[in-house]
Amino acid sequence: MLEELKREGVTIFLTTHDMNEAEEHADTLCMVDRGQVIAMGPPKELLRENQMGVRVKIPDRFNCSSDDLESIPHLGKWEKVESNYLLYGINSEFLPSVHRYIQAKGIQLDQIETRKANLEDLYLFMTGRAYRKE
Repeated sequence: MLEELKREGVTIFLTTHDMNEAEEHADTLCMVDRGQVIAMGPPKELLRENQMGVRVKIPDRFNCSSDDLESIPHLGKWEKVESNYLLYGINSEFLPSVHRYIQAKGIQLDQIETRKANLEDLYLFMTGRAYRKE
């Protein structure tokens, strides 16, 4: 139904906590945290501007240092969350750079997770690691 209204040129204001729904339906997205706008724009553009095309998760048992991670060519941003390092990049050379890095560290490919980054990644990166109940 939303897509049909969208095709008809109807402006729709949709309030949701479901980032997948927002990414699927929104032409323009406004992320709000504690009453403040923290990001606004087309979903794909927000991800690109924040260098979040791909997300790689490496378990922290491999003891990656900040300097090590920041030396990975084409790395956009990274963070440590619970027991994992989350690395984000957008350039086509990002994944080959990560592959060279994990090979040098002796990490097997089946010990990391790689997927397309999404708006939920961006929201959590910008606000903290969990949805707050307030």
